[in-house]
Amino acid sequence: MRMPEIIELDHPVAAALTLATSSPDFETEILTHSRSVSDLAMGLLELPASYAPRLLKQYERTVAEQTEAPYFVRDIGGVALGFVELRGHVQDYAELQYGIGPHARRKGIASAATIALLQTGKERWGLERVSLRISTANEPSRRLAQSLGAVKSELRDEVHVIEGHTIVEQSWWLNVSTMRATR
Repeated sequence: MRMPEIIELDHPVAAALTLATSSPDFETEILTHSRSVSDLAMGLLELPASYAPRLLKQYERTVAEQTEAPYFVRDIGGVALGFVELRGHVQDYAELQYGIGPHARRKGIASAATIALLQTGKERWGLERVSLRISTANEPSRRLAQSLGAVKSELRDEVHVIEGHTIVEQSWWLNVSTMRATR
């Protein structure tokens, strides 16, 4: 079963998740958003303008194949606050990624968006577990994962060097059925 174009949120600031491929201003939004969350310590890099059309084409293909579910997190006025995404969906598994712009952090938005997407993924795709890769420098992301019930994997940490900056990522696992759905 396909993922819906809109997932309503029960949150005072964030109103809904909208499927990225249904956005008429995808290129502008993805570039603006990538710049707003650009932070090497968190492993997020600014996207060049030439990348947006390729990303949209990739999203359109993977959404049609039901292997990815990329969503913008929108406020009540429709402005994109960040993103939440399921990637690499196979049977009952996917990878979870999320990012919220600096102006919208520490308001429970990432938690509400993540819970809504995972619950929808469970209902629509039969999603049972997700993996997360979290930078050791990203304490808020680690706290969010732990608050949902995620546990650190026994896998070795991954080390990446990007533009002279070393980023260490840890693998985490979350069982969607036993996820703590509280903010």
